[in-house]
Order: sequence, then C-alpha cells, then structure tokens
Amino acid sequence: MLAVPKITVPQSKLDKLADDLKKLEIQTVVKVGDAPVPAFQRQGYLEKLGHNKSKWFKRFFVLRDSFLLSYNLQKSDYTVEPRGAVHLGGATIQLVEESNGKNYCFVITTMQKDVFVLAAETEAERQAWVYDLDESRKVTHANMIKLAVENQCLAEEKGASSIARDNSTSALALFSNQEYIRSTPLTGGAEGWLRTKGFNPEDQKQGLLKSKQSFTKCYFILRDSHLLMFHGGDVLTKPRGCMYLLGTTVIVGEDVDGEGYQFTVKSTQCGDEIGLLASSHKVRARWIQALQVGARVTYPDYQLLLKEHSLLSSVTMTPRAAPPKTANQPAERLEAPPPPIQVEDVDLQGQQLDPGALQPFDAEGNPILRNPEGKLVDANGEVLTATQPRFGSTGEQLDPFNRPLPPGAVPMFTQEAQPIGVGPDGLHYLPDGTPVDETAPHFDVAGNQLPQEVVSAANAISSNLNVAIKVRAVLRGDDSMPEVVDVLGRTFREM
Repeated sequence: MLAVPKITVPQSKLDKLADDLKKLEIQTVVKVGDAPVPAFQRQGYLEKLGHNKSKWFKRFFVLRDSFLLSYNLQKSDYTVEPRGAVHLGGATIQLVEESNGKNYCFVITTMQKDVFVLAAETEAERQAWVYDLDESRKVTHANMIKLAVENQCLAEEKGASSIARDNSTSALALFSNQEYIRSTPLTGGAEGWLRTKGFNPEDQKQGLLKSKQSFTKCYFILRDSHLLMFHGGDVLTKPRGCMYLLGTTVIVGEDVDGEGYQFTVKSTQCGDEIGLLASSHKVRARWIQALQVGARVTYPDYQLLLKEHSLLSSVTMTPRAAPPKTANQPAERLEAPPPPIQVEDVDLQGQQLDPGALQPFDAEGNPILRNPEGKLVDANGEVLTATQPRFGSTGEQLDPFNRPLPPGAVPMFTQEAQPIGVGPDGLHYLPDGTPVDETAPHFDVAGNQLPQEVVSAANAISSNLNVAIKVRAVLRGDDSMPEVVDVLGRTFREM
C-alpha cells in the first residue's frame, strides 16, 4: 500500500469552513410577473429548424436543470404541457455559423443521437444560450453522485469529514450515501408503465380511486428532475405531460385489490399533481424513491454542491495552476478554487480517464486522442512524444501524464527526456515505476535543470490524486473487483 502524506489543517480554518457551509442557501423559486415559478437557468424565444430541414418555427424555450423545454408561446408557469422536452445529459452543443438561411445557429445532439438545430437573433444571445446549455448538461444524477462523493473525499483527505457531514447540505448527504450508491444505477431515475388519470384531472380532489374519470395506461420516464408521460408509440422528445419535481411531495394512498397500488405526486410550488397506480408494492417503492431523489437533481442543488466544493477545496486541496504564458513557464496561482475532478471522467473517445487526469489538447486546442494501438497522437495522426506540451480544455498546462500542474510546477524530465511524475505518495517516478529522488537533477522540456523549488512544487499533485482515487473507489462500490493503481496513480494503459 502506498504511503500517503499526512496534512493537518488548523482548527481555525476548520471552524471557518463549518460556518461557511452553514451559510449556503438554495434558490428554488423565481418571479415571473407576480407569480412564483420554479427556478430556471434561461428562457426566451429561439427558432427551431423542422425535422424536414426546410422550415423554421419560432418557439419559446425554457432551460431548467438538465432539460430544454419548448412551448408555442410564452407561458406563465412552464410546467405541465411543453411541446417538446430535450434531455441534455451527455449532449454535445456545437456552434454553426449559418444553417438554412439563418445566422447565429447552434446544434444540440443528445445521447440518443437526436439532433436539434436552433437559431438565436444575435451573437450575444447565442453565446448566452450555449454557455447555459453547456452548464445544464452537467446537472445529472450521475454528476450529482460524483460531485457529492468528491466533496466527501475532499473533506476526508484533511480531516474535515465530520464538519462537512454536520454542516453541509442534505444533497451532499443524499448523493454521497454509500448504501444508496451501491443500490442505484449511476444514471438514476426510473421508467415503465403506470396507470393514471393524467396531470391535474378535474375530479382529482375526490381521490384517485373514487373519481369517475377512467385510468389510462401510460409510459413514464423519470430523468433527473423531470417526470415525463407518454402514450404508446409517442416520440420520446414530445411528452403528453411533464412535471418538475423540485419541491414535490409523494403521498402514498390506499391499496385496493384489483385496482393497483396508489401514490400521488404533488407540487407545492406550482399546484400541479398527478395520481399514479403501480402494479405492485415493489414497483411503487422503486418509483417513490426515484421521485424523491429526482427532486434534488436540480441546478440549484448542483450549484450548492459546487459551492461546497469551493469551500472544501480552499481548505483541503491544492489549487490548480493558471494557464501559462508559454508551454514551459511555471504558472501563477489561481485565486479561484479548482473545478471538480470527477464530473468528466471519460475522454473524448469515451474511454475512462486515469484518476486525476484530463482529456489533453495541444496548444492550438486540438484534442489529443489515442490511435488503435493505444498511442497518443496529435491532430495529424503523428504519435505524441512525452515532451510535447499538452493542456486541459480550459488552457491549464498538464504534466506528461495528463494531470493538471500545481502552481509553480512545470513538466519534468530526466536528462534523457524521460518523463517524471509525482505519485499519490508524493514521491517521484519514471513511467515504468522506477523511483527518482526528489533531490536528483530534474529538467524542463528544453533540457534546462530545474530549481529545487520548481521540482518540489509538483509534489502538491499527490493530494489531487488521492482524492481522485478515493472517488473512483467509492463509485465502483464494495462488491466490484478492486482496481490496480500503480505508483503514479494510473489504473489502466501505459502512457
């Protein structure tokens, strides 16, 4: 087992952390006119290219959590009946300069390979939509789990786990709960057939089973914070009804032989409700848990977890370096806290990244990918050498093992240009695991010997690696085969 350096944090900093965590608040409602409606990230008119690619349609769009909802006209509540619902989890958003005679276009491609072409009126409006869409696609059950687990691992790394547990949000407690993680798919949610009388039926107040309106068998999909209703054969981006789960309660009704197992979902914010009948106790229990969790897979909760991450990072994690002026210049310290490690844990080819590693790019912003032999190649398909500079998606310089460099550090090599990396134990190694004494000569990419303070600055990466390895282990669960981690923290594939 690797020896992990112990770091102590002054009690004054831990007390401040507890106080700051208690002050975090969540915004769940905004005002539209005089009416309160569930919080959304963006709303406004856009033009949408029809499926036949020949005609544009003006629609009113609401961006809420991980969903983009469309309406024919601006609504007052944006709740039950959208014309379309696009799930953004895992989607890609691309800019298009012109499409079918329209400027300021962008394209959304979902995980299910559905493609939507939209156009804004101005470049500024397009940029605002694209930025918010990119943020919204991260607000998923899987990312809430990853972020909450990373926050908990951050707290444990420096002895602040009890402070985080006692003073942080219930979202952290919910999504980092190991029993829940073990028993629930990472994607969360639920789907299947239920019987219902629809959203807000006229005789709902009489009780679901006592009302005279007939039941209809409908297909329901619960993704993140939205419950979608479909009839058989419907297109899955055009629900017959949609309910936002933030602020909802689930009420268990009486079980009636021959009728089903009753439960009702009510929104205290919008006044919407829907009565549902499941085919068994087990099915009802599964849906109730998924609905209660879905009510927390929201943009406000995601932002709250990010704020917690920021507070914990300021105490327990070494800041990442700012983008350097040149590929070999030690970067300055960033005032802003580092972003989460594990929210994006696969590369552009869908392969799992090593703990703490990022998808690398070259200095021009071209992605560095792997060829069929597993070698890293540049934009021209040429095999990358260890000394070629590489950067993260936001411009931060990476070491030869694709990990963000701490402040004051640069990529390090032997005199023969073999890369040197820092392991989770804070020691230095060659790619084959050969130890390198920290006081031995280290060289930069140009072959210049590095000052000792620059060499020592790289040691701070060990904290990031230890957190990333812990997060990976928690997400894999106790029943899975343990991952083999080498002295550099890598779990698969040589460099």
